[in-house]
Amino acid sequence: MSGGEAGAVAILDVRSLTVSYATRAGRVFALRDVSFAIASGETLALVGESGSGKSTIALAIMDLLSREATLNSGTIAFAGRDLARLTAARRHALRGDRIGIVFQDPFTSLNPSLPVGLQVAEPLVFHRGMSPAAAFVKALAALAEVGLPQPA
Repeated sequence: MSGGEAGAVAILDVRSLTVSYATRAGRVFALRDVSFAIASGETLALVGESGSGKSTIALAIMDLLSREATLNSGTIAFAGRDLARLTAARRHALRGDRIGIVFQDPFTSLNPSLPVGLQVAEPLVFHRGMSPAAAFVKALAALAEVGLPQPA
């Protein structure tokens, strides 16, 4: 499958991605030869049954695959740079600053015992180097922008 307008530069370009997992029963392929491109400003929805590889694609892009997983072949390029050729530190820096993920399960995404504003502010402190106070102000503005009533 391929996304993006003709001539548009892909912000994310996944080519021939194959990922397998080591299991007690042997190696199981979660992805075989998956390709797609997303242009800046474009949205792509991955749809499929449970176990069809949607999460594996996202985890591979984010460099968060488990130890049992092997990226057998393919490339993942972000803004024209092959992520596999970057150092682990550079991939980590991209992961909070330019590339993000929101997990489907709210208990792995948000901590119900902490205010949402603090959780939205945390990556701004960690990845953008903002002060906690400045990050909280920016987080409240973002919550207001998406229409949450009384974001404070």
